[in-house]
Amino acid sequence: MKVATKDIVNTVTQTEMDAGKLSAQFEVEISDGKKVQLPEAFSSEVRLDLVKLAVASSRANRRQPYGSRPHGGKRRPMAGMKHSVEWWGKGRGVSRILRRTGSRRGAQNPHTLGGRRAHGPKVEKDWSRKLNA
Repeated sequence: MKVATKDIVNTVTQTEMDAGKLSAQFEVEISDGKKVQLPEAFSSEVRLDLVKLAVASSRANRRQPYGSRPHGGKRRPMAGMKHSVEWWGKGRGVSRILRRTGSRRGAQNPHTLGGRRAHGPKVEKDWSRKLNA
């Protein structure tokens, strides 16, 4: 039977070579059509912790930033600020916050029901993660 030798070659550019990525060449010998002898580099154990980190970092790098609009309250009312409100003043036995007109319910504050968000998500936040490999 004819024995074939296959070369598996990583093509690496000069800039990648300077960055530390080396070209690895493996010789694979096939004695019959079914069995393949692989080099010892392929027999190392798979570290599940590194696989988990790689998957987590790739998912984090696909994530798109989200957040409030930069001029959210300029064009139309921002979320939680859509009510006409009035201030009741002091002396009614309730806290001194803005209240919806004609109602006792508070409005436009982060600690009130239906109010705005106190510290909303920022678009500038970097969601990407690096893998030290």
